This record gives sequence, structure tokens and C-alpha cells, in this order.
Amino acid sequence: MQEKLQTLFVRAAQFVTLLLFSLFVMTYFGAFLLLPLALVYWLTLLLGLLLPSLLAGLVALALVAFLGLQLYRMADIYKAIACGGMQLVDLGYGQIQRLADLLPEREAVA
Repeated sequence: MQEKLQTLFVRAAQFVTLLLFSLFVMTYFGAFLLLPLALVYWLTLLLGLLLPSLLAGLVALALVAFLGLQLYRMADIYKAIACGGMQLVDLGYGQIQRLADLLPEREAVA
């Protein structure tokens, strides 16, 4: 009974860890996708105070595209971003493996 309860707790902790690290990774990569869209939105709002809306949207889009081009020209920026995400994945996987080490050893059934 003790082993079953310990297995249940470890499996529950593994599941929660998997959910949390999945959320962290999705948030990490989602931020890089949504950040330019948010920048276009806010620039359109701010420029909309001075310019007509369509022109403000085009200027904001051009500014964000220019910033994206500058980031693209930076050497190895994408490798650094991907490496940070993969380190987060490896950290989560390592935590799940450490929790698996807490499971009691099962006896082989002959």
C-alpha cells in the first residue's frame, strides 16, 4: 500500500511538472511571436493620434519590419533564443527524471 501511494504521489508530481514546464516553454516561444504584433498594435495607437489610421498602421508595420530585419542581421540571435528554449526543455525533462528516480523498484514477475 505504501509503494502504491508513493507511486501515485510521484506520478502526480511528474504530471504537474510536465504541465508547468509545457506552459513555460509555450510562453517563452509565444512571447517571441506575439511581441511584434503587440508592438504594431501600440505603435498604430500612438501614431494614430498624429496620423490617419491607415497611414499609422503602415508606418507601424514598417517600423516593426525594420526592427525585425535588424534582429535578423544580428549574428546567431536565433541560435541564442532557441538555445534558451532548449535549456528550459532540458531542465523540465531532468526534473521529471529526478522524480522518476524516487519511484520504488518493482520486483520482476517470473
